[in-house]
Amino acid sequence: MADLFKLGKVKIFLDFISDGHGRVQIAEPVGFDSLNPTLEKDDNRLGIDVFFAGGVLGLEFYANQRIVIDGVELTHQFDRLINNWKTYGAEAEIKFIVEIDGIDKYSGELDFDTGTETDYINFIKCGVLQDTLQAVVKRRSGVKVDLFSDEDLDGNTITPLTTTNVLLKATPERLTSEWVSSNEEIIVNFNVSDPSKIVGFVPFPTKFEIQGTKSPFFGISVENSDAEKCVFLTAETNLSNVVFNIEDFTYSFSSSSSQNYELVYRKGVDFSTAEVTTVTIPSGNTDASYEFGIGKLDRGESFWCYIGTFAPTPSGLVYTLTSVNTSITSISTAIDSITQSFRFIDIMRQVVKSVSGADIVAPRFDVGGEFYNDFTFNGILIRGITDRAFNISIEDIVEQLAELNGDFQIRPDGTVFFGIYDDFYPDNEIADLTSQPFTSYRNKLSPKASYNQIVYKYKNYEKGRNEDAQNSLEGIHTECQMLLPNIRNHDIIEVEVPFSRDPFLIEKIRLQGIQVSDNTAKEDDDDFFMIDVYEETSAISKSEGMVVNMVVINTTVLELSNDGSFSFNLLGGTVNDQVSITGENNGNYIIVGFSPQTISLAPVTPTPNPTFTGVTRIVLNYNVTATNLVTATNQDFDFISGTTDPTGFANMRYSTKQNIINRYGKHLKTSCQRHPTGVIKNIVYRHNGEFQSRRTGSAVTITEDQDIDVNTLPTAILKDTYTITQVQMDIEQAFDIIYEQQMMGGWLKVLNPLQEIEKIHATNLEYDVVTGLMSIEGDERI
Repeated sequence: MADLFKLGKVKIFLDFISDGHGRVQIAEPVGFDSLNPTLEKDDNRLGIDVFFAGGVLGLEFYANQRIVIDGVELTHQFDRLINNWKTYGAEAEIKFIVEIDGIDKYSGELDFDTGTETDYINFIKCGVLQDTLQAVVKRRSGVKVDLFSDEDLDGNTITPLTTTNVLLKATPERLTSEWVSSNEEIIVNFNVSDPSKIVGFVPFPTKFEIQGTKSPFFGISVENSDAEKCVFLTAETNLSNVVFNIEDFTYSFSSSSSQNYELVYRKGVDFSTAEVTTVTIPSGNTDASYEFGIGKLDRGESFWCYIGTFAPTPSGLVYTLTSVNTSITSISTAIDSITQSFRFIDIMRQVVKSVSGADIVAPRFDVGGEFYNDFTFNGILIRGITDRAFNISIEDIVEQLAELNGDFQIRPDGTVFFGIYDDFYPDNEIADLTSQPFTSYRNKLSPKASYNQIVYKYKNYEKGRNEDAQNSLEGIHTECQMLLPNIRNHDIIEVEVPFSRDPFLIEKIRLQGIQVSDNTAKEDDDDFFMIDVYEETSAISKSEGMVVNMVVINTTVLELSNDGSFSFNLLGGTVNDQVSITGENNGNYIIVGFSPQTISLAPVTPTPNPTFTGVTRIVLNYNVTATNLVTATNQDFDFISGTTDPTGFANMRYSTKQNIINRYGKHLKTSCQRHPTGVIKNIVYRHNGEFQSRRTGSAVTITEDQDIDVNTLPTAILKDTYTITQVQMDIEQAFDIIYEQQMMGGWLKVLNPLQEIEKIHATNLEYDVVTGLMSIEGDERI
């Protein structure tokens, strides 16, 4: 050590910040030999931590210490230390820096708070806290940062993060609503001197998946107003493939005179003008079934069904219902909507900057990277609310990185690196230690190979409870448990992803968000969601059917208002866009104003000349101009099976099984190294295990609940063995190795007792400054 100091390879500096004196080289303080740099990697992490002297180094500085190196006299700067202690006390800011070959390899801060002693004449003792970016990030990893704030955690001015508009495509859902009678017979007796009667034949609904499901009138009446009450559904989204089914219909009518009976179906905006279809039925039946293909119901349109009776002469009527099961099945597609969101890379950058002031390096998440178009929002942003805090921490980010088998690492150049599994095991030689003597050697099973299960789970997804507008059965961002062929191992790879990617849960929250409502807090406000998007280069044209109330204002402005089931603000248009209307007041218009429930249009001269005022169904044709970023669905696939509509199914690149194979496959291959022809068996999969997909350019079709043949997994990087050895080296080489490891360097080449070369990716390094021994532990590279 002394030789390295004399040669000028190792230099020690004090940087006096409080008094402004700056950086001064000093003589080696007493206690420096216990510096002992240590590198550690937890079993459940990819990134490494580096410590010196366990994080706290005890040093002693003396008044009479002097040494001459290269003709320059170096001291302990004792007088200046005493002056700082007397002037600033525990608030003194003095950096302690170790430089090797001109590069700062260690930085700490003198700790005048705990255990400081001095006699003012001869000595001062104090600790050195490891004042590194690593320490700051670790200390503040759980502290929430408001992305909209203009101050960092230390009160410094910082530019708030701005949101980006993303067009969320509606997720088509196959939904069912049901109306089922009780097991008790129901008798309705009706006596009136009127030949025409209305019979509402279904008692009550039991399942409400389709938005707008109603409780129709039940009973007998002669009032047309009661016929209007026989409404089963008023669509709040656009519905296609709509089918009305009546099953197990056991009933009877009795009357003092002959009667005609018919099922009456109506669909439309208004009962009186609705399209009518009738089917004659007998006066009694057992287990009868009827099916009516409704086809489409646009937003705001209703469906009615009742039994109409007519007698040549007035008579009473008795309706006896024994059983009936009624259902409507449909594919529901809501309006696409804009949400404000943040790129995940921007969240990383902003949070790290606010916490520590550091920059980040994350090429896979940055421009041109495979994860660049991952966007994040919460339940507040999806409702268009931007005046509330968006709070997120480094801890939140790191937990989300588990989705991709990713992590972060503090680098000695003052940056924070974010990457995935492959990035932490680069194929690069850091140092050849084969010619240096080793003093001990052991080999054992790697902790990365001791697994017999993998449990991969998204924390939040639509779980299929019997609530409105829910359909989780097609979900593939759920959870999966798989059993590895390692009979004698017992550990479990457990992955829980906090951000939801489930398009059905996102759709549920989105539908709440596009409705016009107050800004009252909701339970999903602080939940995080992530969406994969692509950049659309063509015009994004939309045609949406809707029921609106039209008001003509001085023939120069046509105002459209809706019932609050969606917000015009979130459709993606902007003021001065041109739109067109198909229906009443047909023609081309310019958007002149928005509110959530109203859109104001000016006619494009010389036509149209709007004159109609009232409630009507129209088709609004418009372009999305607020963004060109659109939910990615089937763009990266050439085969998809098992979903209602692949063009509306988001985040398919990140399905549970895709992530297990593509993100954890190399890890699993290492764990299963002794079973190269084995099978990783699927034990549990929720929900859509039959979903199949094949990425463009791939020959492999993935079925979500399939077993995985080990030999089909990506090639492993690591062997299943773990090496522990000690190698003699000087402090210069030790610091270089630790520095390169922190910079994502690669592997160390060592010799085992059989004179075989091993490539070791270090998980633990500890250098003893006094003995010159580097203790090395790590995974062996294939």
